[in-house]
Amino acid sequence: MCAIDALGIPAMLAEDAVITSSDPVSGEPVTVTSRGGRMRWEPASTVVIVGRRSC
Repeated sequence: MCAIDALGIPAMLAEDAVITSSDPVSGEPVTVTSRGGRMRWEPASTVVIVGRRSC
């Protein structure tokens, strides 16, 4: 599953979750925690970019 899917699953299931990944450039760990419908992420500078490439 892609990161966008992973971020939506806790809300769709009304469940708590912890999502882990890493920065593709630095390799720094990224953690998103969903508890009680609220999300928190570390590091605080984390962003998600959604886009697509044309063929």
